[in-house]
Amino acid sequence: MTLIAENKTYSDRMQDFVVEAANLNDKYEPYLDIHSIDDLRDCFDIVQIPGDKIPGGKIIWKDNYDLPLDIVKDIMLLFNRHFIH
Repeated sequence: MTLIAENKTYSDRMQDFVVEAANLNDKYEPYLDIHSIDDLRDCFDIVQIPGDKIPGGKIIWKDNYDLPLDIVKDIMLLFNRHFIH
Protein backbone atom coordinates (compact mmCIF):
# COMPACT_ATOMS: atom_id res chain seq x y z
CA MET A 1 0.00 0.00 0.00
CA THR A 2 1.31 3.43 -0.82
CA LEU A 3 1.95 6.13 1.72
CA ILE A 4 -0.93 8.15 0.27
CA ALA A 5 -3.35 5.24 0.75
CA GLU A 6 -2.09 4.72 4.30
CA ASN A 7 -3.05 8.28 5.21
CA LYS A 8 -6.67 7.95 4.06
CA THR A 9 -9.51 7.87 6.54
CA TYR A 10 -11.96 4.98 6.65
CA SER A 11 -14.55 7.21 4.98
CA ASP A 12 -12.14 8.05 2.14
CA ARG A 13 -11.30 4.36 1.69
CA MET A 14 -14.99 3.48 1.58
CA GLN A 15 -15.74 6.19 -0.98
CA ASP A 16 -12.93 4.94 -3.22
CA PHE A 17 -14.19 1.38 -2.81
CA VAL A 18 -17.75 2.35 -3.79
CA VAL A 19 -16.53 4.15 -6.92
CA GLU A 20 -14.49 1.14 -8.05
CA ALA A 21 -17.27 -1.30 -7.10
CA ALA A 22 -19.47 0.41 -9.68
CA ASN A 23 -17.06 -0.91 -12.32
CA LEU A 24 -17.61 -4.44 -11.03
CA ASN A 25 -21.36 -3.94 -11.31
CA ASP A 26 -20.87 -3.01 -14.96
CA LYS A 27 -18.55 -5.96 -15.56
CA TYR A 28 -20.99 -8.47 -14.07
CA GLU A 29 -24.23 -6.79 -15.17
CA PRO A 30 -25.58 -9.85 -17.04
CA TYR A 31 -25.14 -12.04 -13.94
CA LEU A 32 -26.69 -9.42 -11.68
CA ASP A 33 -29.69 -9.03 -13.99
CA ILE A 34 -30.32 -12.77 -14.20
CA HIS A 35 -30.20 -13.12 -10.41
CA SER A 36 -32.10 -9.89 -9.64
CA ILE A 37 -29.22 -8.32 -7.74
CA ASP A 38 -29.27 -4.52 -7.93
CA ASP A 39 -25.73 -3.96 -6.70
CA LEU A 40 -22.89 -6.28 -5.72
CA ARG A 41 -22.62 -4.34 -2.46
CA ASP A 42 -25.98 -5.88 -1.51
CA CYS A 43 -24.10 -9.19 -1.13
CA PHE A 44 -21.81 -8.04 1.69
CA ASP A 45 -21.17 -5.38 4.31
CA ILE A 46 -17.92 -3.69 5.23
CA VAL A 47 -17.43 -2.71 8.83
CA GLN A 48 -14.68 -0.56 10.24
CA ILE A 49 -12.05 -2.20 12.40
CA PRO A 50 -10.30 0.30 14.64
CA GLY A 51 -6.55 0.21 14.32
CA ASP A 52 -3.62 1.86 15.97
CA LYS A 53 -2.63 3.99 13.00
CA ILE A 54 -4.45 2.93 9.86
CA PRO A 55 -8.23 2.38 9.84
CA GLY A 56 -9.03 -1.01 8.38
CA GLY A 57 -12.15 -2.85 7.43
CA LYS A 58 -13.69 -6.29 7.53
CA ILE A 59 -15.93 -7.76 4.87
CA ILE A 60 -18.99 -9.69 6.04
CA TRP A 61 -20.70 -11.82 3.40
CA LYS A 62 -24.48 -12.11 3.46
CA ASP A 63 -25.75 -15.70 3.55
CA ASN A 64 -28.50 -15.36 0.98
CA TYR A 65 -26.08 -14.87 -1.94
CA ASP A 66 -23.97 -17.56 -3.58
CA LEU A 67 -21.70 -15.66 -5.93
CA PRO A 68 -19.45 -17.26 -8.55
CA LEU A 69 -15.79 -17.49 -7.60
CA ASP A 70 -14.71 -14.90 -10.21
CA ILE A 71 -16.98 -12.27 -8.69
CA VAL A 72 -15.84 -13.08 -5.15
CA LYS A 73 -12.19 -12.83 -6.23
CA ASP A 74 -12.75 -9.44 -7.87
CA ILE A 75 -14.56 -8.12 -4.79
CA MET A 76 -11.78 -9.38 -2.51
CA LEU A 77 -9.06 -7.83 -4.69
CA LEU A 78 -10.87 -4.52 -4.54
CA PHE A 79 -11.46 -4.84 -0.79
CA ASN A 80 -7.80 -5.71 -0.16
CA ARG A 81 -6.67 -2.73 -2.21
CA HIS A 82 -8.57 -0.32 0.03
CA PHE A 83 -8.84 -1.90 3.48
CA ILE A 84 -6.03 -4.36 4.16
CA HIS A 85 -2.78 -2.95 5.42
